[in-house]
Amino acid sequence: MTQNNILTTRTLSPGDFDGWFPLWNEYLGTNNAKMRWPDRRALFAKLAGQHENSAAMVVECNGKMVGIAHYQICLSAYVFESAYHVQDVFILPEYQSCRAGAHLMRAVYQSAHQNGAPAVYWLAAENTYRPEAAAAATSTFLQFRKAA
Repeated sequence: MTQNNILTTRTLSPGDFDGWFPLWNEYLGTNNAKMRWPDRRALFAKLAGQHENSAAMVVECNGKMVGIAHYQICLSAYVFESAYHVQDVFILPEYQSCRAGAHLMRAVYQSAHQNGAPAVYWLAAENTYRPEAAAAATSTFLQFRKAA
């Protein structure tokens, strides 16, 4: 990677399967998870079409998809406001040092703000999170909260 990396973010679109699929596969491998082929296709269709309040953002470096964030937009039953619940975040390891993950999460926060969702929540498995900015954890998951 060079000093002139240009990071961009956008929502996942129906034509992104070939870029999304290798990232999703690597995410599953990192988490020792398995998923049937039809379920992977169905998940992509759901995320790319923003069905059932599911959506995804991607981060690109010089036009190459290098990271993904999947999230649900949920309406709280007691405050009557939406919140973004980030479910999956993955950045290719070689792009983590150029802050692609931070760039991607800022885009998720901006989307939440633009769509009137005052909060963004996400959990990260402690064994997959790099502790550079970690807070103390009392479980095997770290919880992140941010007002949008």
